[in-house]
Parts: sequence; structure tokens; C-alpha cells
Amino acid sequence: AYISRDVTAEVADALQAALAEEPLDRRVDRLVTAMQRMTAEHEHLLRSMIQLTVLEPPARGVPRRGVRRVDWIESAIRPAAYALPGASYEHPVSALAVCAGIEAFVVLRDIRGLSAARSAEISRWMARAVVRQALADARTSHRKR
Repeated sequence: AYISRDVTAEVADALQAALAEEPLDRRVDRLVTAMQRMTAEHEHLLRSMIQLTVLEPPARGVPRRGVRRVDWIESAIRPAAYALPGASYEHPVSALAVCAGIEAFVVLRDIRGLSAARSAEISRWMARAVVRQALADARTSHRKR
């Protein structure tokens, strides 16, 4: 089964809906929900992808995988970029990349022994914590100016 079209369509639809004037936390929650649903549906294929790529030597400055994930995350938080200058923007992008996707799913399923549904719930919880912290950091940074 080829997942690229399915993945792109489902996550893009969630992202498009989320960009409809929703607050940052809601946009991120919709994105993570869609990503983790897709991950659960295609777990076997995504685990195979990790197996095939994890030992490849990295190309200089080019991620082995996950570029689409970062694009989706940036699209979800870009409308709030004005409130998240500099590291306040880069930190949540990186942290959210860890919270959602197959790697988070593998840790929560294999190491914690959680169900797919519980894993998705924890991913959403982590993403909400990241968003709250990013906004708090931005407020603190703004007050120091």
C-alpha cells in the first residue's frame, strides 16, 4: 500500500480546516490528531520506513526523513509566528516534530506499552504542553524588551 497520497490528503485536510482562523492550540491539536491517526493506520509501513532509513548515512544538512512533518508543523504554527520570534518559533517546531509521527508512536507503544488510542492521546497532551510553553516563553521574552 502506498501511503503518500493518503497521508498528504488526510493531514492536508486537517491542516486546511485548522487554518480557518483557529487559535494556535486548536490548529496544533487538529494536526497532531490527524498525524497520529495516519500513523496508527499505516504503522507497519512507517516502521518499515524507519528500518530502511535509520542506518543510512545522513547527507550533509539534509534530513533523512520527516521533511513533510516539519512542513505541516510550520504551516500550523506559522499564523502565530509574529508572537513567536526567533527561538520561540524554532523550539516548538522541533519539539512538535518529536511529539507526533511514527517515532513518538514507537516509543509510546513499544516502551510504554500503550494502545494506539492512548498513544495518540499522549501525543496530543505533549503537543498542548509545547504550545503552552512556547506562548509563555514568547510572553516572557516580550516583557523583557
